[in-house]
Amino acid sequence: MLSNNHKSFRLLGVQIAVLALAIFAGSSLWAAEDNAKADEGQAAAVPAAPAAPAAAAADPFVVPDGTPAELEAYIKRIATVQPPQTQDMQTVMAFLKKSRTAIAEAAEKMLLSPDASAEQRKQALGLKLVALSQLMQLGDAGAEARLKAVPEELEKLGMKEEAEMVRGQLLQLELQQAVAGGPGSPALEPTIQKFKDYVAKKGDPMSFQMAVGLLSQLEMQNKSKIAVELCNDLVEIYKKSKDPLKDKILERLEGVSRRLNLVGGPMVITGKTADGKSFDWKAFQKDKVVLVDFWATWCAPCVQLMPHLEELYSMYNEKGFEILGISLDEDQKTMNDFLAQKKLPWTTLFDGVNGAANQDPKAEVPNAIYYAINAVPFTALVDQKGNVVGVNLQGPALMAALEKLLGPPAKVEKKPGVPAQFDLKSLLPQGGNDQQK
Repeated sequence: MLSNNHKSFRLLGVQIAVLALAIFAGSSLWAAEDNAKADEGQAAAVPAAPAAPAAAAADPFVVPDGTPAELEAYIKRIATVQPPQTQDMQTVMAFLKKSRTAIAEAAEKMLLSPDASAEQRKQALGLKLVALSQLMQLGDAGAEARLKAVPEELEKLGMKEEAEMVRGQLLQLELQQAVAGGPGSPALEPTIQKFKDYVAKKGDPMSFQMAVGLLSQLEMQNKSKIAVELCNDLVEIYKKSKDPLKDKILERLEGVSRRLNLVGGPMVITGKTADGKSFDWKAFQKDKVVLVDFWATWCAPCVQLMPHLEELYSMYNEKGFEILGISLDEDQKTMNDFLAQKKLPWTTLFDGVNGAANQDPKAEVPNAIYYAINAVPFTALVDQKGNVVGVNLQGPALMAALEKLLGPPAKVEKKPGVPAQFDLKSLLPQGGNDQQK
């Protein structure tokens, strides 16, 4: 079983790879190969790799010296070398470690070359980040330390913007480790303070995306109190930011704060029903227990959850239970076609988060934006007094909450194929809820 740290390292590998693509997106690194494939019969316009010293001729992973273009060609050649055909995984792993180590070393030489252009340095940085992240996934003991040294190395080369991007990703790894806990993990409180200091210095959209991820992780780890305190601190920090997108960032953080503080207070719901009628939340909710369900037709877990919700509706509707669906679909026709097919018995609102309702400056703020719902399904259970008693309750916890509020359920005939008790986690992919499109 992987430790929390190893899981974080694997996740960082994906993030660093994405970052690397962002750094040299659109570069011509493999342009020669693409051109060769497009024009059959033409030789690829790739400089030949320099001959390796005779003593090392048998070892393709001895990195030669050369110009940036020659090193680039060497990396390209090494990247295509296949591991030996064997079922011995240790042999394959050893091969892959040698291969990625050679790529990282060649990229380092390319990065430090005085003859490298700015574009070639960006290419080299991207290759080095990918190679080091893969080495981390392969369990290389020194890859993490080498990765952590990258920002300082970039600073010395005058690549300050790239250094900050990598530094942010490394801090994100540290935060993930701290929140997850486990042996060897950094302490949570000082790590969060380190992040707040980072945000105070940056105050930009990148740091905001990190903040959203951190707050979501704290929620998933049942550390909502810490998440609320951090969110409140971040609001005050971003108020002092000089970033031109400050107002939008603050608006989103305020939504996150509303979501984190839902339990114990009332909800504000606005909008129009699927058939275009105005919706009155107070009148709808009065003296009822309501499950507010944020969903979308493109969200597979949301769709899989619906038979269970129909079961609950038939069990408790006559006792004062209602469901209010809030669709995050971009296109209302898609939602209406789905509802016409499913014939759900409860009211559904079209939130228009990315659609026309969000383009009209006079339109009400979509509910998903007001509460910063960044993943679906998301549910909130509201009691007869209008206060939220729980969010994302599932299975026995949701049944217990309904019985506490409404008493024993009515006896209904069981629907075929619907388990007696359901667990939302069993419906979700490994990464959790579906993200908004």
